[in-house]
Amino acid sequence: MFSFRFLRRRGRADSSSETTLAKLGRVLNRHEPGADVASLLQDVPPSWPPERRQNHGPQALAFPLAAAKKIAVLRPGFTLPETAKEFAAHDLAGIQAWEPDALVVPLNSALLLADQKLRGKFELPSLSLAVTAITRIDDSPMAQHHRDLLWRAFEVPVFEQLLGWDGAVIARECELHCGLHLADETVIATIRDEELLLTHLNQVEEPIVLARSGYGATLLPEACECGATSPRLCDLMPVRQRVRAME
Repeated sequence: MFSFRFLRRRGRADSSSETTLAKLGRVLNRHEPGADVASLLQDVPPSWPPERRQNHGPQALAFPLAAAKKIAVLRPGFTLPETAKEFAAHDLAGIQAWEPDALVVPLNSALLLADQKLRGKFELPSLSLAVTAITRIDDSPMAQHHRDLLWRAFEVPVFEQLLGWDGAVIARECELHCGLHLADETVIATIRDEELLLTHLNQVEEPIVLARSGYGATLLPEACECGATSPRLCDLMPVRQRVRAME
């Protein structure tokens, strides 16, 4: 159950933002298990996407597969289990020497590694389990051609973890590849006028309320066969591309 104090921009909010925050505060404070919070937010107008922010502290690494023995993590900001070790993206020799069977890496770095692998400039024979690619809602969520390139290079399953504007993980792809499961303790997703709007629950001082993402998506509320019950984002793509694909 959510329990949030009244949200306010300290001394900096105009009347419009005060009204929006007051509505959000009432929604979150009255929320009960099972209530459709997204529908309660329908009277709040969308906002423009915020500037990129720094996440408030590290977050636990959630790898989609439990079988990983050694996970090389090429992105700071995670607290790591004993099976994981952090590397700089350019430390190819260190990664190879550690012999990980799984990678957690920002998408751009993963694509560079894949290109080097296909050109014979990088080898990682120990990589046998999976690659988790970290993407951002204000950058480039995973596209099919990204998956194709990573598969051709590494020949292991690829999973996506999507970050919000503050760097927190807001959605994770499950082991069945049935969409991205929302971190519902962190974010509320809403589809309005075919655009994905996101409300962050971990931003109190400068709330992110129904921020426009520029992406369309399908939002599936039913439980997944993997056992997770949080809603799933599917078919995430820029709004204009999505409209063309549906024509």
